[in-house]
Amino acid sequence: MSIARRLFTTTSRRCNASVTPETAAQLSAADLPPTIYTIIERHIAQSPPSSTYTVPNPFMMHKPSSEPSTSTAVPQHTPRAISRRRERQLLDHYSGIVLPPSPLNRLPETPSIRWLHGEEEVTVTWSGEVGEDQGKSLYGSRRRMFKGHKHERERPERERETKERMTGMQKRINDWRSVS
Repeated sequence: MSIARRLFTTTSRRCNASVTPETAAQLSAADLPPTIYTIIERHIAQSPPSSTYTVPNPFMMHKPSSEPSTSTAVPQHTPRAISRRRERQLLDHYSGIVLPPSPLNRLPETPSIRWLHGEEEVTVTWSGEVGEDQGKSLYGSRRRMFKGHKHERERPERERETKERMTGMQKRINDWRSVS
């Protein structure tokens, strides 16, 4: 089954693709991709009735609840419900506004979702905070990069030396011409 087909046929309903940034203050359930719709639907079915539901963000890991456990094991984080690869595919097919916020999909404001639950309309929000971008690079704290050829590692130093030699080059050329 192709990737696009899997993305669009997760449930029997289809996503309304006409969501624009102007309509992002509050989304309706019809605007959501099928995979996100299913996650919210499953969470609401397992939760007690309420006027507002807070659904764990499927693109992020979550800390365990603060309930005391009988087990002596170290509490583990709940893994993400949707992998980064799948998240990237969803971002390719849908507007970032209809998807939950994540490090790949940074939103200035997280829209709430209007959900029809029986006869009443409830509000769904996402739990979890998207951390700040650290801006770390692979070689940020290293003295020199460990991959690549020697000439690639030495290139910045060579360019700096060449730039130093080129300053005052016109004067040296003129002196040489006057002597020769």
